[in-house]
Amino acid sequence: MSEEMTNGNNPNFEGQENIYVGVEKFLPGTYSVVVKSPGRNGTALGSGEINVGESGSMVFNLYQVTQFVPTDNIAGLYTVVVGDNKSKNFTLDYIEIKPDYWDVSFATGPNGSLSGILAFTEILDDTNWDHAVTVPTAIPDAGYQFDGWDLSFPETIEQDWTFTAQFSLIPVEPDYWDVSFAAGPNGSLSGILAFTEILDGTNWDHAVTVPTAIPDAGYQFDGWDLSFPEIIEQDWTFTAQFSLIPVEPEDPTPQDERADRLILEGFIPIANAAELRKMRNSYPDGELFAAGTKWEKDYVTAGLGDKYVLVRDIDMLSADDWLPVGTIIDSFTGVFDGNDYEIINLISRNSNNPSPVGLFGYVENGLIRYLDMSGPLVAGSDYVGALAGRIRNTHVMNVRILESRNEMVDAAIYGSYHVGGLVGYSENSTIEHVVNEAAVIGTNRMGGIVGSQDVNSRISDAINKGYMSGYGEVGGIIGFNKGVVFRVINQGTVVGQAFVGGIAGFTGEGFLEERITIEQAANTGDVKGESFIGGIAGFVELTFMSDLYNTGTIGPATAERGTGDIMYAGGIAGRTQLAGISNAYVSSRFIYSSSYYVDQIVGLVENGTSVINGYYNKDLSDIPFGVGIALDNEQMTDPASFAGFDFVDVWGIDAGETSYPYLKWHSGFYKPLKAELP
Repeated sequence: MSEEMTNGNNPNFEGQENIYVGVEKFLPGTYSVVVKSPGRNGTALGSGEINVGESGSMVFNLYQVTQFVPTDNIAGLYTVVVGDNKSKNFTLDYIEIKPDYWDVSFATGPNGSLSGILAFTEILDDTNWDHAVTVPTAIPDAGYQFDGWDLSFPETIEQDWTFTAQFSLIPVEPDYWDVSFAAGPNGSLSGILAFTEILDGTNWDHAVTVPTAIPDAGYQFDGWDLSFPEIIEQDWTFTAQFSLIPVEPEDPTPQDERADRLILEGFIPIANAAELRKMRNSYPDGELFAAGTKWEKDYVTAGLGDKYVLVRDIDMLSADDWLPVGTIIDSFTGVFDGNDYEIINLISRNSNNPSPVGLFGYVENGLIRYLDMSGPLVAGSDYVGALAGRIRNTHVMNVRILESRNEMVDAAIYGSYHVGGLVGYSENSTIEHVVNEAAVIGTNRMGGIVGSQDVNSRISDAINKGYMSGYGEVGGIIGFNKGVVFRVINQGTVVGQAFVGGIAGFTGEGFLEERITIEQAANTGDVKGESFIGGIAGFVELTFMSDLYNTGTIGPATAERGTGDIMYAGGIAGRTQLAGISNAYVSSRFIYSSSYYVDQIVGLVENGTSVINGYYNKDLSDIPFGVGIALDNEQMTDPASFAGFDFVDVWGIDAGETSYPYLKWHSGFYKPLKAELP
C-alpha cells in the first residue's frame, strides 16, 4: 500500500480534497477502508468500502471513500487499514499517486449522422463504461442502415477511445415490372399485349416487342398515349390512339350548293321518309328537319303550303305504306324541289287510300321539280300517278319515274280511271322535261306520262319507256288529251282494247276555238288493240297534229305475236274527224288476220280531216294503200323525199342512208335507223 507521510500539523495534507491511495496484490472483492489518527493507538477518523477488481490493484481517492477530519496535535503517521478482517498497517511513502483520466468520443461515417452527446472527457481511469458514457443514436441516411460501431465498447475505461458509426445500403430484393398494351377506340392490336416480371433496369428493346396497331376503316394510328422509356423501372400500360383519317374538304356538290341557296330562301330541308310525312303538318313552334346533315335544326313550317327541298336520297322500302300528301279537301299548295335527289321504293298500295293517290294526292297551285323516283309501287282506284294523283294550276318539271333498283319490287302504277306514270289527271297545268319507265296498268284513260289532261294543260319534252296495259283510251304519253302535247316520244309497248295510241289514246272532244295539238311526236313502241288503233293516236278529233312519225308495229291485242282482228287502225291515227295531220311519216309493220278500215296513215278519215305531207314505207307492209305518199325503203332515207319537212329547225336525217328522218329535239338519245328488209 502506498502512503503519504505528513509532518506536525501536516500543512500539505490540510485542506486537500484528493488523497490518492494505491493497493496491490489484493484478491478481488469488497474491502473496508478505515483511516486512523497518528499514534500507536490512533483512533478511527472515518471508514468506507472499495471494490478491488480482477487485477488485484487499484487507485482510489481516499476522500471519495470516507470523509475524515485530519488532526495535527500528534506528530506521526496516519494509518489506512484496508480489510477489517485482516488488519495490516502499511507505511505511508513520500510518493504521491495521481490518477489517470480518459476521453471517449463518437464520430459518424459516410451516409449517416449521430444524435446525442458525441464527447465525454476526464473519465477516471477504470470507470465502468455504463457509468461514464451514454452512446449517441446513429441515424442512417435514406436507403441506408446502421451496421454498428467500428470498435467494441469496453467494460471499463482505461484509455482514450474514438468510436465511428458504420452505415451501408439497405439490401433490397430486386424489383420486377409488367408492361401491357391496350387499344383505344376505333382500332385493334396484333401481337403480344403483356410482358410480365421484367427485371428492374432492363433495357426496353431487350424486354418488349411493341404490338402492331391496326386502325379501323377510315381511321389512322396516331401513336401511343405515353412515350416508351429507355429502361424499365416501373409498371407501364400503353394505349394506342386512333383518329379519323383527315380528309380534305370536298368541294360542295351542285346539290349542296343549291340546297344552301334554297334554304336561305326559306325552303325546309328533307332528309328522310319521316320528314316527308311531316309535310302534311304545320309546326309553328318549330320541328326537326334535315336530320344527320349539316342543315339539321328545328324549322318553323306551314305544312302543305310551304316550300321543301330534298337534301338526301330517301329509300322508302322499309317505311310504312305511304299516305299521299294532299287531298281534294286539303291540297298541297307549296313547292317541292327534289334537288336532283331520288325517292326510292315508294309503296302506296293501301286500297283504303282516298283518291287521288301518289307521292302527292292533290296538288293545287303548286310546283314540283328536279326529282327522281325509282321503283315506285302505287295502287289506287281513280286519279293515280307515281308523282301525283291529280294536279291543278301546277307546274311539274324535270321529274323522272325510273325502273326499280330492287329485283324484288317492280316499278308499277295500278288504277282504274285517270292513271298515269307521273300524274293521273292534269288540269290547267304544265308538265315538261319528264320521263317514265314504270309500267302503267289499269282500265280507262291511262298514259305513260298523264292519264288525262284538260284544256289549257300542256305536256312537253316527255319520254315514256314503260309498258302500258288497259282497256280504253290508252296512250304511251297520255290516255285522254284535251290540251297541248309537244316534243314527246313513246318507246314502250301500248296494249288496250279501244282508243289505243302510241302517243294518245283519244285526243279531242273539244271546240274549234280550243287549241288541242300534238306536235313533234314520235312513237317507236308496238301498239296493240282491237279498234281505233294509231301509231300516234287511236282517235283524233278537233286536234291539229304535225311533225310526227311512227316506227312501231301495229297489231291486235289478242295475241302478242299471232293473229287477231283489228279495225280502224292506222300508222298515225285509227280514226279522225275535224282534224289536221301534216308532215308525218310511217315506217311500220301491220300484223292482223282480218281488218276493217286499216290504212298506212289513217284508218278512217272523216268529217273534214286533212292529211298534208304524209308518207309511208311501202316496203314494210302489205297494205297497198294509204292517204299519204308511198316511198320505198331507200327513198325513206333521202330528205328530198319528204316535201314540206323542215330539215333546218325541226327534222334531221343522217347522211349515208343510215336513218330515217328524226326529230332534232330527241336526236341526242334516239334516231330511227333504216330497216333491214327480208
